Amino acid sequence: MKARVLLKRLNTNILRNTKCIVNEEGNYIYIRFESIQDSIRFNIKTHSLQYRLSKWDLWKKLFLIDLNSEIFYVWNILQKLIDSGEINDIIEGVDKIENSLPVYSIINGKIVESFTDNYNMPNVTIEGEIMHDHTHFPTPKQAINYKIEEKKASISLLTRRVNDEEKKLKKVTLMEKEIGLRLNKINNLINKENRNIFNLVSLSFDKQGK
Repeated sequence: MKARVLLKRLNTNILRNTKCIVNEEGNYIYIRFESIQDSIRFNIKTHSLQYRLSKWDLWKKLFLIDLNSEIFYVWNILQKLIDSGEINDIIEGVDKIENSLPVYSIINGKIVESFTDNYNMPNVTIEGEIMHDHTHFPTPKQAINYKIEEKKASISLLTRRVNDEEKKLKKVTLMEKEIGLRLNKINNLINKENRNIFNLVSLSFDKQGK
């Protein structure tokens, strides 16, 4: 996908300088805005635009956001690209990057190399994949070291969870012992009362025999 070409098309108005990130994920192209926590996604198969909010929420938001705002400005440009068919070239094409820089990520335990135009995050790779400072790195060593530290942190967290569960288990075990002792005491009392009843019944028979 020509992510950078699309980004330039979304910034055709020099007075706006729309700050957004364009990236491809599965069957969608996402346009995420830096200034607001909103996004637009384009369905590659159906060529339809979808706002992050539901249609009802979108209509409600129309009354709160100026139609000339960043979101609707970008939405209109995307719709024009869809209507003209230009979006197809963007989807099927490949980004051209001058002075490309290598970037590395680790996927399924393997080092994956790609290229980008700068290391400022967030950004996208030449394939249109979004990059963050915790997913992509300038060197393989940095990617490996980060993953190692990430796994160490995960092990530390899991170890704490195991320790917490063991403490809970000890408490449960102590409670079980206490309950067991109480049950024994109750059973002893029941047995004692049964013996008392038996003795009383025996005494009654003895008196009747006399």
